[in-house]
Amino acid sequence: MSIQAFTFPIPETRFFLAEQHVFKFKIRRGDMSSIEEEDMLNGALVSEELENAVRAVLANLDDLHPFTTQNFNIFPYKRKWEQVSKMRFIKKGLELIPYPFLITLYVEYREPAFQHTGESPLYYYTSTLYDLFATIHT
Repeated sequence: MSIQAFTFPIPETRFFLAEQHVFKFKIRRGDMSSIEEEDMLNGALVSEELENAVRAVLANLDDLHPFTTQNFNIFPYKRKWEQVSKMRFIKKGLELIPYPFLITLYVEYREPAFQHTGESPLYYYTSTLYDLFATIHT
């Protein structure tokens, strides 16, 4: 089942359910000074990238590091969720477990490193390194 579209670049707070755990995410816009809001990417593509970013963060909760997607640099942080003891979640009669940390994602638009104009050996070398970096961090 797909999730509701993200409202990025408008900040939002979301609750995600993974197995029997509830995670609270705050998604915030980082530095976007290099892009005009009218030039924002297609909303469906943004939502897909952010959904994949949330999945990547959930898979690496014990070892969070900044990473990139096709169009964004994402900086995940977690801090103690102060009000977690007051929260109670139930689904179909089953009590769910709230994750004790609030996860904040700062999302910045990522500009392309360079524009490819020819097929030089340097392009292939740089492209290979970039693909390896993206594979490691996503």
